[in-house]
Amino acid sequence: MPSFSKVLQPQYYSRFQCIAARCAETCCSGWGNIVIEESTYNFYKKCPDLDLQKKCQYYVVKNSEIDESEQYKPYAFIRLQEGQCPFLTEEKLCHIQKQLGEAALSISCDTYPRNFNKVNNILQRSLDISCLEAAKLILLNEKGIEFEEIQAAIKVRNHLLPEIAEGKPNGSKVYKNFTSIQNIVIQILQNRRYSVDERLMILSIFCEKLEASADGAVDDKEFADFLQDYKAEPENEASEPYMKESRSDIKMQFEAMNILLEYSLKGTCTDNFRRCMDKFKMFLKEGGAPYIENYKRAYDDYYHPKIENYMYILENYLVNNVYKDLFPAGPQINAFFAEHSIRRIHMVLIIKYVLLRTILIGIAGYYKREFHIGHIIKTMQAFEKTIGHNLNYLTQAVNFMDEAKIQKQQGCLLLLKL
Repeated sequence: MPSFSKVLQPQYYSRFQCIAARCAETCCSGWGNIVIEESTYNFYKKCPDLDLQKKCQYYVVKNSEIDESEQYKPYAFIRLQEGQCPFLTEEKLCHIQKQLGEAALSISCDTYPRNFNKVNNILQRSLDISCLEAAKLILLNEKGIEFEEIQAAIKVRNHLLPEIAEGKPNGSKVYKNFTSIQNIVIQILQNRRYSVDERLMILSIFCEKLEASADGAVDDKEFADFLQDYKAEPENEASEPYMKESRSDIKMQFEAMNILLEYSLKGTCTDNFRRCMDKFKMFLKEGGAPYIENYKRAYDDYYHPKIENYMYILENYLVNNVYKDLFPAGPQINAFFAEHSIRRIHMVLIIKYVLLRTILIGIAGYYKREFHIGHIIKTMQAFEKTIGHNLNYLTQAVNFMDEAKIQKQQGCLLLLKL
């Protein structure tokens, strides 16, 4: 069990408290699967409660694709019933925890919605927006997400934490300078001199330069100087001509995102996400006008005037995501998922944001003048639970963008500019 003496966390973290059965949406449904580690799997199969043991024998299944030589594959899963955990009681409580106590929960169930990463032997922890109570804490801070470093003796059950070690031999320039890069990314996203869309454009330009510098014939000193220049002036004046010159193609954005959203409905979705999509599609059909005309009207008349007052919500969504996901490098050591390039990790963030923005524009059109902050928070939470956790879907979405040649810096600017 890994232990830490130093923790970096958003200030909201300590205020989180699960409200269990009182929650408007249970965390025990709406997932593709629930991962179970080997020790918990073995315990469930020999469960001291005989009735529960029979249930575990049927619903807890070993991963048939596991290779004993690969220690980072999910060992087992709980077989869900119509997207819901079979151990969820009518009172919206966990049958396993009720009978055997909290210690009997799997690591996934015990820690959610908390996220843990290990960076230079410091525990970086945060919360996940897919939990409604966590989403309120994360998103509703008008001043933005602030971080704190605390000294505390903390133990974490998961011994396979995503990890970055800047001093690791033969590590890339990005990993060796990860802390500086993480700070620059957050600084860019919290720079309120620009709209959120513009901040993402600046981030896109930074990520392309970062990847080129990391992969090119640049020595460590030159790379450090490059980062220092961005740290001093993260918006970088050289970015502004790209933003001004990039063209807007709202029709292309809408059509590409609509294809991806339709595809998302073929997989596992929460009821709340399906309801959001029903409203989105209902508005697009309104009055028999072409979808794109209704979409433009929703943006101009309802979304843009309202979101101007709530830019901090979009900012907090992005900052939480990049911190949680160790953006833009991803972990050096990761429990379940393959390494990806900076470009690919960055593209996932852009796709998620533009998909979310597309849905919010449709929701704004559906509610019109009644569109309010509650609709924004619930839509974000439903989106993150259905799409934010679906790595297969996000991989396919990036592949779709690659095939459509919507990629690299210009492709990202084209997606972002309205």
